[in-house]
Order: sequence, then C-alpha cells, then structure tokens
Amino acid sequence: MNIFEYAMKMEKDGEEYYRQLAQQTTNKGLQTILTMLADEEVKHYNAISAIKNIPEIIERTFKHLR
Repeated sequence: MNIFEYAMKMEKDGEEYYRQLAQQTTNKGLQTILTMLADEEVKHYNAISAIKNIPEIIERTFKHLR
C-alpha cells in the first residue's frame, strides 16, 4: 500500500465512521454535522484519488525523499 492508497483508506474509514455515528444519534443537529463531516471525507478521498494519478505532482511532492 502506497501513501496515496493509505490516505484514501483513512478518508474512507472516516466517512464510514461519521455516517455510522450520524445513524446512531437522534440529535438532528449532530446528525447534520456528522453528515457534513462524512461528505468532506468523500471530497478528500476524491482529491487524493485525482492527485495520485498526476505524475508531476507525485514527483514534485516526493523528490526530496530520494
């Protein structure tokens, strides 16, 4: 698993966690906040997925690690 796959897994896990919590509470305000957090995790996942497929970004980001 590379760093992008790891980050995407963390975002997916976060989304699932927030959605699960939203389903467990009866507090409408808290449900709204937890759903918003889950939606943000989806955005993060999509951004990381897009970035991992752009070789120039990968090269620029990790060139100092060589």
